[in-house]
Amino acid sequence: MFVDAFSIRRTSRLSFSPDRQVMDVYRVLYPPGSMVDGLELETFAMDLEGRYGVDVSSLQRQDITLGDVFEYVVSHRRSQN
Repeated sequence: MFVDAFSIRRTSRLSFSPDRQVMDVYRVLYPPGSMVDGLELETFAMDLEGRYGVDVSSLQRQDITLGDVFEYVVSHRRSQN
């Protein structure tokens, strides 16, 4: 879901460890001074909400990792069951 939202080649999906910060990837795509982005962060959030029913707005931190997102989704789903 992350690689799709960020339009990263699917063959690179295993290159991202749980400790990879989402904003680090975003900054590589859009270095400081970039004027426009492709709404990757918003797409990722909407995809998570659509597929898993989670509102990730509470996770809006500069240091959020893919592992944090995974843990949040898993714990949310467990609490729903």
